[in-house]
Amino acid sequence: MLQEGWLDEVQKLLEMGFGLTPALRTVGYRECVTHLKEGTSREDLVEQVVTSTMQLAKKQMTWLRKDPTWNWCDYNDTAHIRDMILLHLSRV
Repeated sequence: MLQEGWLDEVQKLLEMGFGLTPALRTVGYRECVTHLKEGTSREDLVEQVVTSTMQLAKKQMTWLRKDPTWNWCDYNDTAHIRDMILLHLSRV
């Protein structure tokens, strides 16, 4: 995303006055804003984005594991996946 112009996008959003919006406080964007305002190195930016993304993923997985409505399955077990889809469709 950085190679595709992410920082340019964030810079334009800041110039348009969107710096305090919730969208620019999300994972990745928050780190880009800090990078642009404080002039941190690109390497630090990448490290911070990766760290924040991994922390968010861990929180999401912890939350999802506690939710009894989720049915976990092995993505290679196509028969089980098919059965779960058919079960769900029968309830709709």
